Amino acid sequence: ELVTVSAFVREEVDPTGAGDVFGAAFLIRYHETRDPEEAGRFAAWAASFVVQGEGTEAIPTRDDVLSLPAEEEEELAAF
Repeated sequence: ELVTVSAFVREEVDPTGAGDVFGAAFLIRYHETRDPEEAGRFAAWAASFVVQGEGTEAIPTRDDVLSLPAEEEEELAAF
């Protein structure tokens, strides 16, 4: 089954590492849920943090990804 997940629109500072974070976050969330769509949304959300900063400082923690403001949670659910 093909699942398509869109990227979140963010102000890009540096895209370095976004794919790595996406891949890692996808595998972690898929292992937890066995739901490829949920894992894809989670991974896209995690990767959206990375492009907004530079270097390893922009890599989000799990708590960063899970603590969504209400408006961002709605955006994530819409994907």
